[in-house]
Amino acid sequence: MNELEINILNYIKNNGSFERPVTLRLLKAEFNISERSVKEVVERLRCEFKQPVIASRRTRHGGYYLPKNDMERNAGLMPYKEQILTSQKTLTAITSVNLTEYWKGWEA
Repeated sequence: MNELEINILNYIKNNGSFERPVTLRLLKAEFNISERSVKEVVERLRCEFKQPVIASRRTRHGGYYLPKNDMERNAGLMPYKEQILTSQKTLTAITSVNLTEYWKGWEA
């Protein structure tokens, strides 16, 4: 891990919780980096370094935290699972359309 990754991980670990996750806005300000940079660091922490960083999507208390138990992890993963299901439905709907038949009704 590089210094920024270590610092962000430690900041989330020391300041974030399920009840009060660390906001993206706070991380941007604390480390003087862009939103994109925060998201890239978090993704590397998860995928390259196997850190279980959750991005809570609760509107009032959204942000990043490290789950302390399965309940906190599962609550944080639920929006991802719902997004995957929605994407699968979209893929199924679009790929099931017979394009030849679809465009027959549009020909002039």
